[in-house]
Amino acid sequence: MDTKEKLAEALRAKMKEKPLSRITISDLTTAVGINRQTFYYHYHDIYELIEDIYYRETMRAIGNDNTIETWQTGLAKLFHAVQNQKDFVEQTFRSISREHIEDFLYSIMENLIINAINDTSAGLLLKEEDKKLVADFYKHALIGMLLSWVKDGMRRNPDEIVAKIEILARDGFTPAISTFVKNRQQC
Repeated sequence: MDTKEKLAEALRAKMKEKPLSRITISDLTTAVGINRQTFYYHYHDIYELIEDIYYRETMRAIGNDNTIETWQTGLAKLFHAVQNQKDFVEQTFRSISREHIEDFLYSIMENLIINAINDTSAGLLLKEEDKKLVADFYKHALIGMLLSWVKDGMRRNPDEIVAKIEILARDGFTPAISTFVKNRQQC
């Protein structure tokens, strides 16, 4: 286990003992057995450590499920990863600016969607600005669904949510790409 993973585990353990706002870098470095300078070598502050935890967990969950055929699997894995870290997610949502977490999730989702768009539009003349527009629309919709689900206590089955999202996307995503391409060809 590398230093970053040890710090992540130490933070999770401390969050079970006290609120995030009361956890110090000294708490973490003592738990891991490193000095403060080693912490600062990896992170600027605890919030950057949290962002790294979200990033690592998200990337580990999604893996290579970021094509038009597999994005639903990637989204389901993201929902399950959030659900599996429910206590951590809920505490960070209460402690950190929601905007900070949303920005991170939007970035991850945009990459997932851009890959799906590139897969769908391979060989087509689709403007980059149109790809960005479609990605923005879907990333806001999907992350909005995820955040709403978290805010609601993660009670609904994530697989059911993703199955319904998949129907909405299937009936709207590919036709949207085709329409953008057709409109460009007419210009």
